[in-house]
Order: sequence, then C-alpha cells, then structure tokens
Amino acid sequence: MIDGIQAYGITTPSGSATSGSNQLSMNDFLSLMVAQLSNQDMYNTVDDAQFMTQMAQFSMTQAMTDLSKITTAAYQISTAAYSVNLIGKEATIIETNSEGATLFQKGTIEGVNLLRDSAEVIMNGRTYPITSVVSVRDPKIQTPEVPEVTEAAVEEIAEVEEITEPEAITEAEEGEDTGV
Repeated sequence: MIDGIQAYGITTPSGSATSGSNQLSMNDFLSLMVAQLSNQDMYNTVDDAQFMTQMAQFSMTQAMTDLSKITTAAYQISTAAYSVNLIGKEATIIETNSEGATLFQKGTIEGVNLLRDSAEVIMNGRTYPITSVVSVRDPKIQTPEVPEVTEAAVEEIAEVEEITEPEAITEAEEGEDTGV
C-alpha cells in the first residue's frame, strides 16, 4: 500500500522517498502501477488498454523532458562558445538606466562569465548579459579608407573618360594594321 506522495517523490510504506529528485522516473511509474494493480478491486479490474495508454503517455512525457534537457544543454554550449569567441573584440552593448533611457556602451570584451545559466560578457570592468550585445567588430580587421573626392580627382576621372570614349577606341583600331 502506498502511504503518499511528497514533493513529487514517491513515499514507500517505510516513509522514505524512493527518488531524491522532484521528478518521477519510469521506475516510480512502474511502482505506482504495480501498487494500483495489487490494490484494485478484483470485481472491478482496470482495463489493460488503459495501462498501456498510461505507460505510452508517461514514456512520451519522459522523452520530451529528455529532449528539452538536451536542447537546453546544446543552447548553453553554443552560447558559451559564442561568448568566448567575443573576447578581444570591440562591441557595442545596449542597456537601460534606472530612468528608462537607452544607453550604448562601447569597448573591448575583456572576458566572459559562464558561472550562471546564461553567459555574461565583461567590458570596461562591468558584466553585461550576452543578449545586450548589439554589434561586434574585430579590431584586427582593417576597413579600407575611402579616398576623399576632390576637384582634382573629378578632373582626373574626366580626362580618363575622354581617352576611353568609344569613338576614340574605334579610330585607334581602324588605324592599326591587323595583318589578317
């Protein structure tokens, strides 16, 4: 006979919990099922199909829970890998101050804090959640400078266009001896 269920752990007749966690396992489910079978009214038995349905539902629930744990672990690993990759990069972080104004902080990511469930980046001696990073730039990658457009540059471009006009090219081609 089952004495009761305490904090989702199954209590045995001796009063000790069979499960140390707050989740029921397949063994706990089977123990409940055996207890239900052994304590049922012999003139009003439970249908076998009902037990099979309960077992299938429990198995599906357990599989979904396991998949959720795997998905969560994969997300945490990819977040950790992404965070570590940010070290040494220049970043812009968005935050909201106590008055509700949006502030942008710029600096170099100095480190990463992975002790909590979600990653945090360390910039300018402060920690920020990884979700507050809005842009990242690698300072080692140099972007080419665009030359300034001056009047001399425009005149130089105009001279080049005069030389390469289609009429000038065709006249030059007609004067050549192709030897064909």
